[in-house]
Amino acid sequence: MKKLWILCLLLILAPCLACAGQTPIGKTKTAQGQVLVLRSGGARVPLRIGDPLYQNDTLRTGANGSVGILFEDDTILSLGPNSELTIDGYVFAPEQGLMSMISRMIKGTASYMSGVIGKQAPEAVRFQTPDATIALRGTHFLVKVEQPEPRLAYDWSGAFLGAMLGYSWMPLDYHEPDYPGYQRHPTLDGFNGGALLGCNFQRDRLVFGLEADGALGDLKESAHRTAFNDYSAFKISWNAHLRLKTGIAFDTTQFYVAGGLALAEVTLKDTDPRWGNGDAIHAGWTIGAGIEQALGKNLRLRLEYLYDDYGDKSYRISGINPYRAEIDLTGSTVRAALCYRF
Repeated sequence: MKKLWILCLLLILAPCLACAGQTPIGKTKTAQGQVLVLRSGGARVPLRIGDPLYQNDTLRTGANGSVGILFEDDTILSLGPNSELTIDGYVFAPEQGLMSMISRMIKGTASYMSGVIGKQAPEAVRFQTPDATIALRGTHFLVKVEQPEPRLAYDWSGAFLGAMLGYSWMPLDYHEPDYPGYQRHPTLDGFNGGALLGCNFQRDRLVFGLEADGALGDLKESAHRTAFNDYSAFKISWNAHLRLKTGIAFDTTQFYVAGGLALAEVTLKDTDPRWGNGDAIHAGWTIGAGIEQALGKNLRLRLEYLYDDYGDKSYRISGINPYRAEIDLTGSTVRAALCYRF
């Protein structure tokens, strides 16, 4: 317990011990609102009227703060609200011919009124700012350092419209319930393209969206001579999606997942002229993921993968001997899209 008390006491006295071996270079003449001095070792000390200042001290004022410092050579330095200044060097030894004052303005406003150093050795007074070093001209000057506005992160919110191009492969399971041997399992594949539209809402780094898309294609599988089925042909003319999206944004890049409703129209054709065709719209679900990159304020490029399960659908083929058929359809798509935000 005794060691703990000693440690706490050392922590409390650390700022004082750090300055014990230094000679003050000035004192606080005025102080209003929040005024702090940051010292070597990371100590943050509230500054009050009459408190001494030392070399390498950093003065910092709050939104309602201001402070006036009187240096040993009668130089007066004042800081306005939201200001920060470091005293990098101060020497006042006129009997030895040594005089200099170097300050570094980090932000805010400062007013300088020359003392002995500025009058007898104006070339030894330097004010450094992020953009330049100010040499003393005359006995009084004002300086203002504006910090650049922080760059705003890219905003993903808003409505958008885009065009897309992709490649799909869709396994199809076909069978006839009344004739178990008459079945086929082709994969329809090919390019498709279309349009999409949607709207995003952003909360911090999370992006939520709703979008719809539709694509046209010519995915076909012709009739093939097989053991039991040499007459069935298939075609998928279009597919569409209505999806909810959730993404996480890293400034101009977004990674997302999406899921929702999937639709596709399938045409089943019996190539024997004695029978007809059947059309049906399959409705199922979709899930996918992608990456989107902003190419400027309003233009975006994305690459994504979708897996669709369009479900089962029953068909009735008319002809001299009508029959029933069932198709179970799934699909995968890799596609790119270019979108414009309004």
